Amino acid sequence: MKTQLNTSPIFTQGIESSQVSNMDMDLEGMKQACQIFRDNIYTDKILAVVREWVSNAVDEHLKHGIENPVQTGVKEGRFFVRDFANGLDDNGIRNVFGKYFRSTKSNSDQPIGGFGVGAKAGHCYQDVFYVTSFYNGTKTVYSCVLGGDESGASIGQVIEMSQEPTTESGLLVEIDIKEDRSNYGDIGTFLVYAKTMAATATLAKVEVVDDSGHADIVKESKKTLILEKDGIRFYSFEDTVASFFGKDYVITMGGVKYNTPDSFSEFAFEKNCYPQTSIQIDVPVGFFEVPISREFFRETAKFTNGIAKCEAILGDFINQQKQSLGDLSLSQLCLNKNNQSQFFKFKNSAFVHAKVAMPLLKVGVVGDVSHSALEHKGRKFVAIVSNSHHHRCDQVEKLKTWCADNSKTVFFVTKDCMEHICTAVTHHQVDSDLVFRAVSSLYPKQKGGGYTDGKFSVYRRGYGSSFRASALELHNRYFGVDHSLDDAKAFLAQLAQSDSVSEFKKIILYANGFERSFSFASVSLKKDLATLGYLKYDDGATKDTLNKLNEISGKVQTARYALRARFTACRNLLTKETQSILLSRIDKDVYNPKLSKTMDCIEKIVEKLKNNKNELVSTFTNLALNSYHFQPSRSDVRKFIKAAK
Repeated sequence: MKTQLNTSPIFTQGIESSQVSNMDMDLEGMKQACQIFRDNIYTDKILAVVREWVSNAVDEHLKHGIENPVQTGVKEGRFFVRDFANGLDDNGIRNVFGKYFRSTKSNSDQPIGGFGVGAKAGHCYQDVFYVTSFYNGTKTVYSCVLGGDESGASIGQVIEMSQEPTTESGLLVEIDIKEDRSNYGDIGTFLVYAKTMAATATLAKVEVVDDSGHADIVKESKKTLILEKDGIRFYSFEDTVASFFGKDYVITMGGVKYNTPDSFSEFAFEKNCYPQTSIQIDVPVGFFEVPISREFFRETAKFTNGIAKCEAILGDFINQQKQSLGDLSLSQLCLNKNNQSQFFKFKNSAFVHAKVAMPLLKVGVVGDVSHSALEHKGRKFVAIVSNSHHHRCDQVEKLKTWCADNSKTVFFVTKDCMEHICTAVTHHQVDSDLVFRAVSSLYPKQKGGGYTDGKFSVYRRGYGSSFRASALELHNRYFGVDHSLDDAKAFLAQLAQSDSVSEFKKIILYANGFERSFSFASVSLKKDLATLGYLKYDDGATKDTLNKLNEISGKVQTARYALRARFTACRNLLTKETQSILLSRIDKDVYNPKLSKTMDCIEKIVEKLKNNKNELVSTFTNLALNSYHFQPSRSDVRKFIKAAK
């Protein structure tokens, strides 16, 4: 591509030539500059090698009209790139791979390259790489080698290794891959970048070859041209390659992916839609400016204007896609399939107010959505299901069975979600074709109200599983016992008299079941459990008892914290055995008079030791008490206590 050389004229009229000197480089400076261009301009060494060499091969195929694909990949532990153009003579090899800023592309926007730097990129990864030229019936192999001279600068040399006759043409560039014992290592990284180059190539075909066994990386990614305007092409991939790109929209220039500036994060239309697969936006070569390293697009006015143009073209296309879907009703948006075109999927907020669109995402579909019986008496309807997770799962299964038996499809939604939808629809005056009905209105209830076997749905928290059980069966499973009806009542009556808040909470029935372990919402199950002796949370007597126990528990906890603080202040002067005994007593009963007397006695002894007239004893005591790491032995403590007497 055209290299950007912005210069201004120099005016030296009236100045003697002896007063003027050029700002340039001597030989040593040129060596240092070459080292910088070989290595320091690249932040990703492997990506640099792949991008530069594949781009050069694509340029050659484009220049000479070669239809066969450029080959790249890994063979026998080497990364390689092979083009099938005309190759280079000896002078061409030494200029392209040995001279910096020698390029035939500098005055054209057609090729990808243009700086005369990329061909040497192999030296940023290894000290040696190999070039084989198939030119004019001769196959010539060269080694491009780095070595240090007397000044310490790293200089490169192009060495001819061998020659032999050939009928082929083109150029082969190879480099040995460093051994890496990580999962994919450098081999996998080379292949990922080669795959990306092949997937995004637009100016010439690129084929990835691999003999390293990484078949999960090297697989074909077909793309379809969906739009072209003003030289900008938009492609959609049949199988997503987001794992290579990392985002929905990829911007390339001449089929080469460059990093975009931080100022560009997303397009405006991404708030309302996203592509079915990754979208490649390929602009003509020269559309954006890139530095010598060609790692990123420069953040210039040219980039800002170019992005705006891409957004305008694709935005118009997306609007056409949306208009082709027509006006979608709320029930159609609930299906979550009618709001997508061939290439894009639209968010519900693209059709209705966001406050209405959000709760629609929580509406589920039961039955065959393609069935013609989706209409129910001319209108869509939503079945209201309990907010309880386990109950909802159970009801959904019943709905699926009913739909299958009656050839119907229905929606289902929780009560809270239904209320959000109704409130938003009314407030924002959105036309709604949704009719909310209870599940029981869809099919007759079973005789006896609910299950005929006296069992009810229960969900086990933390395990994601549900089961059905009677009140007594749930009680036995909850406490891990095998009680009869009378045993269960006696057991629960005893717990109801407990002065432990944690034990008392175990027999309370909350809105969603027990406080821990099991969740249920069946009113009948709660009634049966209450008959056994479980307590209702909203009962006044239960609340009063719970408040009293919480108050008592709070006082006990405060007293325990105070005792633990007293214990911690003296612990370093106590034996391990004594520490264990005291902690056990503190946890068991903080109001034990014997425990209080023991702590008082220990504190008096410690205070005497801290203020002892014997300086050695007081120093030892304070050091032992205030140091986390210094913990004296029992014999040491006895010696100093004896010395204190």
